[in-house]
Amino acid sequence: MEYKIRIIINSRDDRIDDYALKHGTFYHQTAWSEIVKKVFNHDTYYFYAIDNKDKVCGLLPVVNLSSFIFGKFLVSVPYFNYGGVVADNNQIKSLLINCAIEKAKELDADHIELRETIKLDNLSVR
Repeated sequence: MEYKIRIIINSRDDRIDDYALKHGTFYHQTAWSEIVKKVFNHDTYYFYAIDNKDKVCGLLPVVNLSSFIFGKFLVSVPYFNYGGVVADNNQIKSLLINCAIEKAKELDADHIELRETIKLDNLSVR
């Protein structure tokens, strides 16, 4: 099956929130993007995958942070212990992580921090 990766920036999306509540955590919801932007002035990128039936099948929220000590980096999700990649399979996880890597390069970030609760095995990440 082919998957397409989409991105939303600093906004909410009910379809993504539905997927987040079923497969992720409370911290995967897009409402956090508004809070993070309003309170901390950080941009939030929600990468999400859709299948050929336009159904959401994966999600990776990342926030663009900058620190004097740690440099510029993307983190999924800051201020909480949870919020890494959530997907229906490893192929989708790899696609989402690779899109986050491309965004990190575009933003000249030093690294990406994924806050995972399980080990990410058998992924094809460039």
